[in-house]
Amino acid sequence: MRARQQSCPHLWRLRVAKAKRARAGLLLDPQPNARTYQPASQGFEVKLKQSFDPSAGGADVFPQDIRRALLNLIANGFYAATRRRETYGGDNEPTLTASTKNLGDRVEVRIRDNGTGMTPDVKEKMFNPFFTTKPTGEGTGLGLSISHDIIVKQHAGSIEVDTQLGEFTEIRIILPRTAVFV
Repeated sequence: MRARQQSCPHLWRLRVAKAKRARAGLLLDPQPNARTYQPASQGFEVKLKQSFDPSAGGADVFPQDIRRALLNLIANGFYAATRRRETYGGDNEPTLTASTKNLGDRVEVRIRDNGTGMTPDVKEKMFNPFFTTKPTGEGTGLGLSISHDIIVKQHAGSIEVDTQLGEFTEIRIILPRTAVFV
């Protein structure tokens, strides 16, 4: 980290100057009254469930970057939840749950979908640049890679993935409460 500061001192100052304390729930809830999400261009509808811990408080983050990372994860959850209905049929209602939790000096954010789930092979590769399971023209394979870099490399957080094929995927993000930008 020290070499990076010395080699790019102006960039380092600019990046730190942009950091702000943001409440975890607000990062996940740009439209607090929305309970369903239906982008006209995508042709699907997903039920949103929210469970925000009032004591989760805030964390020092680059809000725009963290929102981008979370939106990438949420968009993939929406896609998987709607694909499950198409793939497995039935009366499954595509649902995505977003929650926050206070972990003392850290904040937990969970995003869970009731989508298609993943095989162990896909789970292992999901954060690799240009890896995608979407058909040609529907994904670049960069969204999850960018999310990983923002959460883990830029904010010194962690990402854990729990999934069961045909059932769900849950992404657990842990962010330090105090800035540790790398």
